[in-house]
Amino acid sequence: MAKVKITGHASGTGVITVTAPNTSTDRTITLPDSTGTILDNTSTLDATKLSGALPALSGASLTGVNAINSGRKNMLINGDFSVSQRGTYTSATTATHLQYYLDRFYVANDGVTGTIQDTGFAAKLVATSSATGTLRLVQPIEDTVWLAGKTVTLSCQMKSNDSNSRLGIYAGAWQSTTATHTGGGAWETISITLTLPSSIGAELSTHFGIDGASSANVSISSGAYCEMKDLQLEVGSVATDFEHRSYVEELVLCHKYYQTYGSIYFMATVGRYADSSGLWCGTWSFPNGAMRAEPTVTYHDQASTPEAGKMTMYAADSSATTTHSINFRPFGTRGKTESHIDFNTYNETHGLTSYGDVGIARVSDFTLEAEL
Repeated sequence: MAKVKITGHASGTGVITVTAPNTSTDRTITLPDSTGTILDNTSTLDATKLSGALPALSGASLTGVNAINSGRKNMLINGDFSVSQRGTYTSATTATHLQYYLDRFYVANDGVTGTIQDTGFAAKLVATSSATGTLRLVQPIEDTVWLAGKTVTLSCQMKSNDSNSRLGIYAGAWQSTTATHTGGGAWETISITLTLPSSIGAELSTHFGIDGASSANVSISSGAYCEMKDLQLEVGSVATDFEHRSYVEELVLCHKYYQTYGSIYFMATVGRYADSSGLWCGTWSFPNGAMRAEPTVTYHDQASTPEAGKMTMYAADSSATTTHSINFRPFGTRGKTESHIDFNTYNETHGLTSYGDVGIARVSDFTLEAEL
């Protein structure tokens, strides 16, 4: 039978005490069949001392770990609210139900009036009436096929004084998993994890704000607010650190859904591929790239009272009288695609006199929208 021997050190004067734990259960300590030194909290453990396969690790138990080399993981666009092509909302702006403000997010404030404000890489919704309803930001997701059947995690940083502030996902139907803020007015990390249906249907959307479970109406008091930042949707069961993309990257992604150009000028030729009194304005390719689908186009002329869908016509030498309120339209069945527009007019008075004369057409607040 092997023996256990405790050997003292000839130079030491200290006393080593082995203390039994407070237990009524027999315990067995099995010593390794080799010579070595027991590790303590000052010992090092280098690679030469490690062998064999590590057990599976649950990321849910890890803290302070940043995602590294994880690629493009955030399925949300403009999750840091850095892009705002439609305007500047650094002051509280009255929100209209189902209208977009900060790129890729629209406001859903059914039954409740409220404001939206860009607070610097964050968005804040504030109720301005007391009523029953919802007050939230929504981003529809385009890639429903790839995400179908996958486990995903939706997360953000949220600050609110309303305990009905929450995250939600709609995937053909409201998903039952939600997470709420305490309503204590401090920043909190909120996340939900769920497996999406294998067949999502026509709509997949993410929801952030004051809302009920499955988007049921809730009682909201005037002054209730929900502020959000670092919004992220990713594949997997763990909410990892927020993926920061550059402003240029976010802007390029946003351009697939919305583009705005201010004033646009076109060369216009009398009779070219139009009727004898019409104008052909050529092909205009979108400078910011092709959009996800054929966009809705809005613009107006230069009249003192601008008219939508109209243009202002100038002679090339500026000698002709300016003509306002000319109908300006895409030409032919393929006059508008996801990447370009062919414009012309038809039987319009334009101020030019002869076939082949060239002028300049101008429109303002030219926008292209292809939101989901």
